[in-house]
Amino acid sequence: MSRAASTLAALTLLFAGSASAQEDTFSSDMGTFLAEHCALCHDDFEPEAGLNLARFTTREAALREPELWFDVERRLLAGDMPPKSEARPEQDEIDSALAWISREFGAVDAETAPPGEVVLRRLNAVEYENTVRDLLGVDFDAKSFFPADTVGHGFDTVGEALSVSELTLERYLEAAELIAEEAIIVERRGEKRKRRYTGELKTDKGEFRSGAVWLPWVAEAQATYDFPRDGEYVLRFSGWSTKGGDELAKVALKLDGERLRVFEIPGTKEKPDTLELKVSVSKGKRLIAARFINDFYKPKLPDGTRRDRNVMITAIEVEGPVDRPKISAFQRHLMSEAVAGEGTARRRQLRILEHLAERVWRRPISRTELGRLERTVPEGYSLEEGVRLGLTVLLSSPNFIYRIEFGEDLEEAAASAPLTDWELATRLSYFLWSTSPDEELRQLAALGTLSDPEVLAQQTDRLLQSPRSLALAKNFATQWLQIGVLNEASPDDELFPEFDEELRLSMTEETLRFFDHVLRNELPASTLMDANFSLLNERLAEHYGVEGVSGEMMRVVSLIETPRRGLLGHASVLTATSNPTRTSPVRRGKWVLEAILGTPPPPPPPGNDSLSPDTEMSGATLRERFERHRDDAACAVCHDKIDPIGFAMENYDAIGRWRDESEGKPIDASGVFPDGQSFEGPLEMGQHLLDGDAFERTLAEKLFVYALGRGLERTDRGHMTKILETAGPTPSLAGMIRAVIQTRAFTMLSTDSN
Repeated sequence: MSRAASTLAALTLLFAGSASAQEDTFSSDMGTFLAEHCALCHDDFEPEAGLNLARFTTREAALREPELWFDVERRLLAGDMPPKSEARPEQDEIDSALAWISREFGAVDAETAPPGEVVLRRLNAVEYENTVRDLLGVDFDAKSFFPADTVGHGFDTVGEALSVSELTLERYLEAAELIAEEAIIVERRGEKRKRRYTGELKTDKGEFRSGAVWLPWVAEAQATYDFPRDGEYVLRFSGWSTKGGDELAKVALKLDGERLRVFEIPGTKEKPDTLELKVSVSKGKRLIAARFINDFYKPKLPDGTRRDRNVMITAIEVEGPVDRPKISAFQRHLMSEAVAGEGTARRRQLRILEHLAERVWRRPISRTELGRLERTVPEGYSLEEGVRLGLTVLLSSPNFIYRIEFGEDLEEAAASAPLTDWELATRLSYFLWSTSPDEELRQLAALGTLSDPEVLAQQTDRLLQSPRSLALAKNFATQWLQIGVLNEASPDDELFPEFDEELRLSMTEETLRFFDHVLRNELPASTLMDANFSLLNERLAEHYGVEGVSGEMMRVVSLIETPRRGLLGHASVLTATSNPTRTSPVRRGKWVLEAILGTPPPPPPPGNDSLSPDTEMSGATLRERFERHRDDAACAVCHDKIDPIGFAMENYDAIGRWRDESEGKPIDASGVFPDGQSFEGPLEMGQHLLDGDAFERTLAEKLFVYALGRGLERTDRGHMTKILETAGPTPSLAGMIRAVIQTRAFTMLSTDSN
């Protein structure tokens, strides 16, 4: 008996043994289908693409992996599977299998569907940066300070991927101290101080004599000082000189190598000079130097007192800061409110900390928590010192680092519970703005009215219309469209000398502004795919061969007379999916399957992880070399789906310019989808991608995962259907976002996970 036959027999036997009515349904509708049409490739022995469908012998086992069955459904609908090289199932068999998936994963009513489990979510680097900036007015580079965020289900907002190591925890404590120091300036008594360097002086080429630095030629005396804060300081140096020639000795005072001023040194050993300069200096360690710059030595001059000009530096001194610390607008507002209130300084201090805690922790602080916070701030601290210490505690707490959700405290046990208004405000703000709730959201949360559907809808519109919603383009669209890799793209300099940093930035900006334009103008989501316009500046318009655009500013430009439509014609996407020396039909086809259709191809089989075609065919085009590569049955399974899409985009070169020829031959951009639908070039192919609702459904799923911070679960099928129904037959991008926010999954949480 062959391997396929034995597998078929085993599967049939297992499925036939199911006892319950539901198991019988699995057996008749899906189990038999798997056995007859999938067993040959996806069995226990050497499963194609690592996908073992033979392990699903019961309904219970199948229900544990909903995302896999969503993928199976997509592939059946698209005609991708079984591959065209195998016998095709009858349509009634496909319909029966699809009906089973629909019943099991789509039958749950969206109005009663459980919200699903959301893993505890840490703020990612972007959210951390934005939150600190918006709450405290401090610019903190979290992306450089913390280890890089990991990605789950395509996004860095997914809780299960945002783990915290011991190193990260230490960095959070350090970050809290640095941020609090910058947010709350403390003017200490005796802050104005002096540091005088004598015997500790260093030199580059000078000589040490009697605790000073002797400069008999061009050289310098040096001292390194750690300036405690940004501010104004007085820099001094003391010294004397010997005469030489007709000029006085000259010394340049330098800071970190930059010349500040040149001083003449008339002083003598008996009566040395002290010279000073007040300068603005940034916080941190800086090198201060006094450099002798006009050496003179002529031993044969008749006047023996003017033969040799030298300098002795006896001391370098720093005094300061001599100015009052600059208080931020945040600190002025915070302190003015507290000082205006009644009570002792201690009471004002605690009032400020309670006020801060509500904003930093994104919810009211309990009496017990306030008591603990009070005990961390010793008596006797000044108002500013106590607030700074308390803020450090708040920022290093899990209540800030994580988005903790408990839901409403229901009296009766329930499988799910509504989010509190504070938690809802947090979800909404981080979804649309990638930052913490603003004052209006906090006020509504405090009143308990944000959860009212009308109020929530109004606030959703307010946040979407705000310039801050550009965060959706920067953080959601960049990850969904996978154009973040454009930052590391390095097209070959000799082949593509036109590619420079200005063009790279323009490419990214086009896609972000285009997405934002579609969102802000309530345009159909399909506009992302078929728009006959884009947002260009002069640099990118020239790259596309579009005339009449001047200046650096991005503006709406018609593309009606060009072969570009929507995202498939964006240079950001085209460059990000190319190799340094040429286009990559495989990467481009894979990108469309993943980002646009939601049907990512499986990884290549072991030992064949390189998708580069055989290059030994002399004179053959890239497409011809790929077709030879596809002769291998192991390769054809994936390439039959990937290559037609990738080659439809071959008129765009590796940096997104249009071309009609490649390697001296006309480009063949024709293709046929696995379902038999043919097309010619990127415009026709792009239009076919909009047939049905695959694109809108994929976009809805991506928005859902990004907003909820988790992957899809079995019961989310109902939520997906509800989102598309709510958004309407021609859903706008903004409408789809509103529909995500209206789902139970967004406004509630599963109590089983708490």
